[in-house]
Amino acid sequence: MKKNIKLYTSLFLMFFLCSCGFKTINIKDDNLIYIKDIQINGGKRLGYYLKNEIILNSTANGKNQIKIILDINKDKKAKIKDITGKISRYEIIFNTELSILDLNNNLINKKTFMTSVDYTVSKNHSDTISAEKKATQNGMVKLGQDMSTYLIFYYKNKWF
Repeated sequence: MKKNIKLYTSLFLMFFLCSCGFKTINIKDDNLIYIKDIQINGGKRLGYYLKNEIILNSTANGKNQIKIILDINKDKKAKIKDITGKISRYEIIFNTELSILDLNNNLINKKTFMTSVDYTVSKNHSDTISAEKKATQNGMVKLGQDMSTYLIFYYKNKWF
């Protein structure tokens, strides 16, 4: 009797969990957007990382043809100093304005994205430089993922 109750309970729970209608929001839609051009103002190397992340959402037969303009600003400042005034940690702040020109409707949408990463200063200068490059790359990938998510949400929930 207990075995039957456990069986029915598990079947009952599986039925309701499978039919709850859950689906992930940021699923890639194959025919959502086609990025015709990406123009980069600011750091070209930084824009390269962003371009690689954003272009993953583009397909040649997308319903919405867009042009993207990226204005990238990078600001590096000291985050932590020790008692002697020597800097032990830097912070890099990336501020990027994403301008989307919808070529179908000639509408412009602007959104600003910001992220910050920090890295520690090593005893060797070359280690500090490589830590800065890695932190920059990680920050740009994070920013690119945020922009890609925004593009997907914007064009899935478009009202016009």
